[in-house]
Amino acid sequence: MNNNRGSILVTTLGFALVFTFFGFSSIYVGTVQNELAEKRRSSQEAFWMADGAVQKAKSQLPGLSVPHNENNTLLGNGSYDLAVVLVSPSRWKATSKGVIGDQSRSIEAEIGRYNIENAITTEGTLNDDCLPDGSAQISGICAQGAEFSFESIFNGLSKNDIKNLPGTTQYDNINGNGVTDIPANGDLPQVTGVTYVTYAGNNNDSLHVPENSSDSGFLIIDASQSTGSITFNVTGGTFHGIIWVMGDVSVTGNPSISGAMFIENSNDTKIGGTANISFDASDVASAIEELGTSFTNKKPDIVSWKEI
Repeated sequence: MNNNRGSILVTTLGFALVFTFFGFSSIYVGTVQNELAEKRRSSQEAFWMADGAVQKAKSQLPGLSVPHNENNTLLGNGSYDLAVVLVSPSRWKATSKGVIGDQSRSIEAEIGRYNIENAITTEGTLNDDCLPDGSAQISGICAQGAEFSFESIFNGLSKNDIKNLPGTTQYDNINGNGVTDIPANGDLPQVTGVTYVTYAGNNNDSLHVPENSSDSGFLIIDASQSTGSITFNVTGGTFHGIIWVMGDVSVTGNPSISGAMFIENSNDTKIGGTANISFDASDVASAIEELGTSFTNKKPDIVSWKEI
């Protein structure tokens, strides 16, 4: 009988120790889980803090004096750091860090009125592999297979918006419609400011644009109604600015383009001869200025974003 009572006592104590262990374990696990949940919540709030700082910078540009720095700025139950610098005309980089307790998150964003960084951007391919033929050269990034639209590049402006600007010069070899007809030989007059060309032709036709070394230009060529690839050329020197092409246009001969070129065409575009196309941020900015207040009055937007 005494042995049975002793066995029951030992068993009871054993169960008590086991339950006590599980009890403390549960309390420990619960505490750890609460701490992890709190860290996740603080980390998310730190991210929102960093993103809020970037949004603040966007809302204050372009009037914000740069370089601009805010360090350890208190907000709610945390703080943020914000640094804004000018990286190119009408383009800024904002770096922010949000801090909540011992958690921090950082964001780097580029803010601008437009998103242009490539010498050539095309929906299709360019000489299949972005390598021009002959002695032709591309100085800068050649982006093929790109997804873009006029509105995404120019902060909501459409091609029709630009076509209908009061200062836009229009050329049309299809039906006129009150605009200046393109000469039979395809030689455009001097292209400065904003120029919109509607051109229909075939494989035997060429469109020639004279140099504009004394000024900048924003040139849109709509060759989407052409029955074959139109040869595009710049005669006499360098065209400074932005050229946006719709349709099948090959670039051969000795054209020289400084600024940026966009090709809205899913086919393979050929560039050869001694063509020279180079990205130039200043020429791009000068071409953008030709759009006037219809564009410059627009607020900048975030064009790229990443967490760092």
